[in-house]
Amino acid sequence: MQEADALPDLGACAGWARVHRLAYVMEHSSTWRIAAATEAARLLQETWDTERFRAACAVRGTPCTLDEDAWIAATEARMQDTRAALLAELSACQMSGPREAIRQAHMALGDHYRHCGRFRDALAHYESAREYAAEPAHILPSAMGAMETAWDAAEPMRVLGHADHADAALDTQERAAHAPTVRARIQAFRMLARWALVDPSEATAWPEPVSEAPDAYGDVLPPSSCAWYAVLWALGAPPEQQRTRVMQLQQSAAFRAWTLQAPAPARVLAAYIQGAWDECVTHLRDAVAVWALEPPLGAARAAACHRAVLQQLIARYLGAYRRLTLGALARVFAH
Repeated sequence: MQEADALPDLGACAGWARVHRLAYVMEHSSTWRIAAATEAARLLQETWDTERFRAACAVRGTPCTLDEDAWIAATEARMQDTRAALLAELSACQMSGPREAIRQAHMALGDHYRHCGRFRDALAHYESAREYAAEPAHILPSAMGAMETAWDAAEPMRVLGHADHADAALDTQERAAHAPTVRARIQAFRMLARWALVDPSEATAWPEPVSEAPDAYGDVLPPSSCAWYAVLWALGAPPEQQRTRVMQLQQSAAFRAWTLQAPAPARVLAAYIQGAWDECVTHLRDAVAVWALEPPLGAARAAACHRAVLQQLIARYLGAYRRLTLGALARVFAH
């Protein structure tokens, strides 16, 4: 059996973000399916999602142990008791409590349902909490909770809506010490949602990468993912903008941090700057398998992104070498 540390790079991804990426690998990679299921099952025992835990164990290929069966029984009993208490609290607040008490009750239920993996139920309560929030300091946590849970629920359009709400709430707290960190986290979720929605064949519409170092979102996006999305944005640009974007990334502290341990994206840009077209194209071809395991992309969209980038590179190549022979062009781009 493969070890979990042999999985594709997940960086410091944690919590539900790591579980979702592992679930995607389980579904789409025969090479890593068992290793991903094994780690997912371990992580799910930190949640109250017994349904996903059972599913991961089934993929893992080994039945639940006695200890795991005991965990399932204890977790489901605790989950039911906690939910009943939280629903009773919300009902009591709705009868006679102030708006702030109702907001807090909805937030508590949002946190509970998210811990249980019931993301659409959690999202509904976070959205209700925002409606009852009177202060920007209260609007922001509910908007952030809704934004992140909308991503868990595979609702990218709602991610964008709640990201806007979170930005607006943060605008009123711009002097707060945490504002830059929160803003970077919002930007990361907005980028993911836009990648999930964008037409992969329309390279010029691909979203801008996050611009800050990964401290604010490292639990959601692995560094290598950040770097590859940035490379796609740069090389998917119109030919007259490509070099500017590539140099912008090479000078970016965030990009250097992303590629410190996984240098492949940096090698693509270096080959581009040096005019080593065959090397650049080879690196991109090798990267398609990595992009295919990105949940917002998948295999078909990754292949479409690859084709779109090659088209932009061909346009750039033709512009740089107007006397290029067809034979040379065929040798470079026939990978």
